[in-house]
Amino acid sequence: MRIRNVAVVLGFSVTAAQASAQGPEVAKPAPAAPTYKAKTLARAEVDALLAKPDKLLIVDVRRPDELTSIGGFPVYLNVQSKDIEKYLAFIPKDRLIVTVSNHAVRAGVTADLLTSKGFKVAGAVGVQNYEAEGGTLTKIPARAAAAGGASASPTSFFVTSTTSATGKLGGLRGADERCQSLAAAAGLGSKTWRAYLSAEKDPDNGNRPIDARGRIGKGPWYNAKGALVAQNVDELHARNGDFTLFIDEKGQPIPGNWPDSPTPSQHDILTGSTAEGKVQAGLTCADWTSDAPTDKAQVGHSDGLGRGGDTSGLRPSWNSAHESGSCADTSARGGAGRLYCFAAN
Repeated sequence: MRIRNVAVVLGFSVTAAQASAQGPEVAKPAPAAPTYKAKTLARAEVDALLAKPDKLLIVDVRRPDELTSIGGFPVYLNVQSKDIEKYLAFIPKDRLIVTVSNHAVRAGVTADLLTSKGFKVAGAVGVQNYEAEGGTLTKIPARAAAAGGASASPTSFFVTSTTSATGKLGGLRGADERCQSLAAAAGLGSKTWRAYLSAEKDPDNGNRPIDARGRIGKGPWYNAKGALVAQNVDELHARNGDFTLFIDEKGQPIPGNWPDSPTPSQHDILTGSTAEGKVQAGLTCADWTSDAPTDKAQVGHSDGLGRGGDTSGLRPSWNSAHESGSCADTSARGGAGRLYCFAAN
């Protein structure tokens, strides 16, 4: 498409003198009709949909370099148009979808495909058209150069791929070490990683309480697929769980209650925190040192869903959905002792 546009521009760069020498101007053919049936959304329509994020999924079908150089929408699932059919199982059917490309052509073709597969699609949008109509795009930072000229990973958030049968994690230090080692194994750069956990007595904080929200830095945070999870701490705590965003360091979704998910569910993520990210007294597995059946932990839903896809009550909360069964068995109510890990720097 870009090459065709350049050719058209060059075709109209003929000077007046050249045109005169070539004879009368020939009538130009009408522009080709769109190659897709999906509705092309205007800025006002897109903004109205973005105002209801709990019902919407943005599917951006562009290459990573296009996302970096042009920008896009704040939260999205990035699957290139050529790969979309391979990853249909990762796209939820209970949300209204907007497909995104630069000028809506690839997005429109993808929208038609998704519609044919039974997905609910509102339409397609071109981010450059959206910006030209006065819309504001979120600029995606380019990857920073690492030591030795290697490319540093932009990943700054993940759910642990490894699990723990109990809530005895070795305290906050042990949990942080787990995040750090998984990040190193995945080649996620020389960042300082912290587990999203609150504690009532933190030895590194004078045995005073510590809140998870205060341990993880300022953001922004991106997952292993380069999708923005949140720009800052407040935005993070205002959002719900989402299985397409809350993925592990290898880019894999966490088994939960989303359509066609693997079983058993492991979406209960240990946090010991309130919805605001503060310590939930009595629900930290004795500050992550206990595997006693009488102790419990507060957990969140990584997919934002209860059984059967239920989104009522606190079930959408990624960090504070309910209490665990006990610290002796993290699997009792749909968990596996997984953690959220954030790059704090």
